[in-house]
Amino acid sequence: DGYEGVMRHAEPVLRDHGLQAICYVIVDRLGADGEPRTSFDSGPLLTTNEVAAMAARGTVAIGIHSRTHARDPRLLAAEARSGRGALRARTGIKSKSYCYPFGMHGQPYMREAVEAAHYRTALICEDKMFHYAPALATIPRAFRGHPAPSARSSFRRSTRPVASRRRRPSTGRP
Repeated sequence: DGYEGVMRHAEPVLRDHGLQAICYVIVDRLGADGEPRTSFDSGPLLTTNEVAAMAARGTVAIGIHSRTHARDPRLLAAEARSGRGALRARTGIKSKSYCYPFGMHGQPYMREAVEAAHYRTALICEDKMFHYAPALATIPRAFRGHPAPSARSSFRRSTRPVASRRRRPSTGRP
């Protein structure tokens, strides 16, 4: 959703470990510098300049998670079509990655909108407690502090399944 904590907490850790990630932002909720920071679900969101700076540093890529996070599926489809242009106009970023709000990848008009906008990847998020019953095309992700320290999310590619995860034996090292 573009929480400010991605820049403050995650980006430094990723950089220190030589890792990269992607942050999906709600384009029209990004704050403008010099104005009060906006929030979503009680969490402060990034500003347009912070998003552009993170993308320029190369540790965190930026994807689109709609323009307003509306609950209306038809509005979300329209936002999927216009999201890339809106993000580019506000930040200069040319993103080709989309994350379906509310997991709405099953509606044909949503898939058609994402395809028409020429996104290269499209994912869904599911907030749930972590479990080791891996589904195809699911990548687990942990939150730090939001929505809850023990909550986990998973991302599914909507294009094709990937191989199941396998647990590696412990080496005894951190």
